[in-house]
Amino acid sequence: MINFREQYENIEIPKELDLAIKQGIKKGKREMKKRKNKLYLGTISLVASLLIVFILGVNISTTFAKAISQMPGGERIVKILTFNHQGKIEGGQLGDGQDIKDFDVEKKGQWEELTIEFDGVEGINNYTIIPISYPNGLLLEFSGTRSFTGKDKLPDLTEYQLIDNFYPLITLDDQLFRFIITFKKDVDYQIKEISTENKIVISVKEKEERIPTKLLYSLRTASYPFHEEVGHIESILKFEYFSENARMLGDVSGMLFIEEGLYESKAQALARKHELKELGFEYNLYIEERDNLKIPEKIVE
Repeated sequence: MINFREQYENIEIPKELDLAIKQGIKKGKREMKKRKNKLYLGTISLVASLLIVFILGVNISTTFAKAISQMPGGERIVKILTFNHQGKIEGGQLGDGQDIKDFDVEKKGQWEELTIEFDGVEGINNYTIIPISYPNGLLLEFSGTRSFTGKDKLPDLTEYQLIDNFYPLITLDDQLFRFIITFKKDVDYQIKEISTENKIVISVKEKEERIPTKLLYSLRTASYPFHEEVGHIESILKFEYFSENARMLGDVSGMLFIEEGLYESKAQALARKHELKELGFEYNLYIEERDNLKIPEKIVE
């Protein structure tokens, strides 16, 4: 018990958390005064307020979370209280020189989990995770990351029913790494950041009902090997021809291509193709009909 007390007293409390705790205590006291005849309920309210503050503290400060994790039972608490979001996610902390060192994938009941592990600094550098469609998946962007030693450890997904593929994209910025994860079915997903272990966990389970989607028309380039040229084509379309929806994707063979945009009709895609040719775009463009769950085809010139 003495060691536990010493660890507790040595925790560095972030200023934001200190202020939030004081505000939470004041709020709890006010509620207790209003409910003198309901002391039990007032106590529960105060505890709940402090618990919310504690959760915020874990999410605000990596140092605080790490200190808590080193206490008896603390590691489990931190894992439970880390971020869980659905939709666009921005997390991590400002940093540089991190390494993407390992991957792991496993089944947990109805869930399939992909874990990405980092090395180099305490905590995880800034990252953004964005849902994508046509194909159905997620785009992962990791800033302040300079190395990818785990490139030979990409997981084997052949036995999995939900996660279809996980692959890196070409990025011309030497401090940014991008990946795409695609799904075989419509899924619900959760993202968990475990900053004390330098891990991000992506968990998915099948939706109860499939979301109806319509066919769209992709205006895209041919397929290319993993080479910087693909990144240059993406930049040219975005910044010289103002194709704001241009993006890099992988095809069924593992090659990469650039999609200029998605269109509701073949006529719209064809009109844009002619427009780009007239403006001087030098690469050949093709029109591919695609469903939301269909992996793009390989197109060879």
